Amino acid sequence: MGRAAVNKVFQIGVETTAGTAVAAGKQLPSLSFSLSPELRTKDYRANGFKTTTVLQLNREMAKGSVEGPLTYNEIIWLLCGLIGENDGSVGGSAPYTWDFAPKTSGADTPKTFTVEVGDSTAAQQAAYTQFKNFKLSASKDEVKVSGDLFARSLANISNLTATPTVIDQLPVNVNEIDVFIDSTFGGIGGTKLTDVMMFDIEIGDKFLAREVLNTTFQSFKDAIETDYQVKVSFVVEFNAQTQALYAAMKASGLPTRYIRFKATGPTLGAGTYLFQFDAAVKLMATEQTDQDGVYAYKFECLAIHDSSFGGAYSFQVKNNVSAL
Repeated sequence: MGRAAVNKVFQIGVETTAGTAVAAGKQLPSLSFSLSPELRTKDYRANGFKTTTVLQLNREMAKGSVEGPLTYNEIIWLLCGLIGENDGSVGGSAPYTWDFAPKTSGADTPKTFTVEVGDSTAAQQAAYTQFKNFKLSASKDEVKVSGDLFARSLANISNLTATPTVIDQLPVNVNEIDVFIDSTFGGIGGTKLTDVMMFDIEIGDKFLAREVLNTTFQSFKDAIETDYQVKVSFVVEFNAQTQALYAAMKASGLPTRYIRFKATGPTLGAGTYLFQFDAAVKLMATEQTDQDGVYAYKFECLAIHDSSFGGAYSFQVKNNVSAL
């Protein structure tokens, strides 16, 4: 019998030392991963020949992506892999609080992962899996996340890690979402936008693979941070609230506004499940649009460093996961 693609499994494990493979003992059942080898070759054709005479393999690594619904539990793997969770923020009992506050100056400390992919017939493993970027899109139909990743070259292994822990699936429902925008950081979360129809967060390429001329590193040596942008856009009915918001955001000097995207889930222990994104933003562009028959405005904003915020953006997640 042939190998059915539907039986292909992805498992993940957090690395203690970046690039040193570990057992991939967790499954994230709401997220779909893809991971494929990437060969970088160089060809040459010498004088007197009409076809290639030399073909070399210079580098081998793996590249892929992840996508799926936003869930309160599984999202922390993506955020830990892109930003790194603040030390000491996870509490002693549920709901566990995960704070992600990326630095606008200085190094973040993201987690790297070992990923295993395969089935009972054959499997492969990729160490030093690094999440590269991130996108969240919310609409009346769904809330989904996606991102790209890269890893060192895929290696054959005898078996997938046995009896992995399957993380509880709890997707964010569109009816659990509120969006707020305020003029001061101290007042963030005070003014709700009443008629938001779409909301997007896009974190650009945050990491690059660093390659060196060293026989120890046939793929890449490590990941390095690079400059990147965080864009926030939302579509809202053009009403009196939107008119006032547009006037305020395009005023002289393009004043900073503080935006919050908040999903409040079911009760958990003494609290609730939570996914929250905060950002200090300035208006980049606007567009009048027909959104499902509604006269609407699209606001496109850029997150910026803000001294009262202490950064440009942050995430907070509360869930029932105490450790990756």
